[in-house]
Amino acid sequence: MLAYRLELSTDGATWHTALETDFENMQNDPSERRVFFEAPIEARYLRFTALSEISGQGWASAAELGIVTR
Repeated sequence: MLAYRLELSTDGATWHTALETDFENMQNDPSERRVFFEAPIEARYLRFTALSEISGQGWASAAELGIVTR
């Protein structure tokens, strides 16, 4: 299981956790995952932090992160 945290900031100095969750079954189903927020969020910066790695290793990687606005 890959757990992660998304933090947002308007100034790059003060961060607020917007989401902390996991991508269930990513190893057996590596399909695209999408995260939606119910209300509009104002932010200039996004920080993605991996909290765990699929195989339990001491490192993690991410690729093809995208942000879509309405």
